[in-house]
Amino acid sequence: MKPALRFFLIVIALGASLVALDRGFGAVMERLTATAKGGDTANHHYINLEAADSVLVMGSSRANHHYDSSILEERFGMPVYNCGTDGNGILLAAMQLNNILGRGVRPRVVIYDYYAKFDVFDSNDHIKPLARMRPYCELPGMADIIDDLDPSENLKLRSGMYRYNSSFLQIISDNVRPRQSVVKGYKPLTGEMDAAFGGSGPTPEGAVDSLKVRYLRRFIELCRRNDIRPVFVFSPHFLADENPHLGPLRREAGDSTLILDYSGDGRYCGRRDLFEDPSHLNAKGAALFSRELADTLAVLGVVR
Repeated sequence: MKPALRFFLIVIALGASLVALDRGFGAVMERLTATAKGGDTANHHYINLEAADSVLVMGSSRANHHYDSSILEERFGMPVYNCGTDGNGILLAAMQLNNILGRGVRPRVVIYDYYAKFDVFDSNDHIKPLARMRPYCELPGMADIIDDLDPSENLKLRSGMYRYNSSFLQIISDNVRPRQSVVKGYKPLTGEMDAAFGGSGPTPEGAVDSLKVRYLRRFIELCRRNDIRPVFVFSPHFLADENPHLGPLRREAGDSTLILDYSGDGRYCGRRDLFEDPSHLNAKGAALFSRELADTLAVLGVVR
């Protein structure tokens, strides 16, 4: 056999082996994602492939830590699930809602915890939600959203290894011994602010991200077309002078959309016993806020 032909056959065999390894790795990770015992892996699997709850909570870490699903569920008398995700906002929520609606599920109410940094301001974070959603890239409608965020992603996502390269250790851990406490998607924080900790200042005004604003508009329209009641909430912040930057939201949502602003609520602001840090309520604060919010939504007729 000629050396050139031998080299060509070796290259072909090596390429085939790499493809087989890549597909095998992807198949194993997909299986482990479905069998996770808990943690973020089971949580995101449920949200994207199984959730059929009447009330959904969406948004960033403030959504994830401020809304006690069990309390809301008891007060509302209907299933509630918290889809909030640390470090993410409207772009991830749009993908979650796409996947939930794609299964024919129509929640009655979506409570969205609005935070301008993740929902309207340019934070150079378009790639962050993709890392969470790569395992679900083949669901209907996902390719178009991914193309909006990064056109090169759809090509990369053909690789099984690429889909799971940032999450495989988490997936394995969640199959062996999940380390995070997740109750109907809600993650309670147990700490309390140090008396010496003064906290951060107001969220600075940022340049408006046209892509986020477009997806915020799309999110609202998708809710309305599917008879879902969207409720936007700026949940409590430790500093009463925190600027919620609600202007862009009000412009997109219009007068018919319910927006609740707790940014200056004296029942929470300045109370160190209710916060783990300036931006996040602890479990005690979340319980108090969840009861208050549930009562408010009942009085307003959003839930009965």
